This record gives sequence, structure tokens and C-alpha cells, in this order.
Amino acid sequence: MLVTTEDTELTVPAEVTISVSVPAPPVRLSPA
Repeated sequence: MLVTTEDTELTVPAEVTISVSVPAPPVRLSPA
């Protein structure tokens, strides 16, 4: 997936937070 630097910084923490809170499926739907 191609994203800008700003989007990447926001996406990484978001995935980590979601991963800790819920399983992988929701994480895949968020960036998509």
C-alpha cells in the first residue's frame, strides 16, 4: 500500500492500537 509519510505515521499507531484492542480482521478493514 502506498501512503505518504504523514499517513504512515498515523496508520502505524492506529494499527498497533487496534491490534491490541481487537483481532486482525478489523485492522485490515481500517487501512482499506
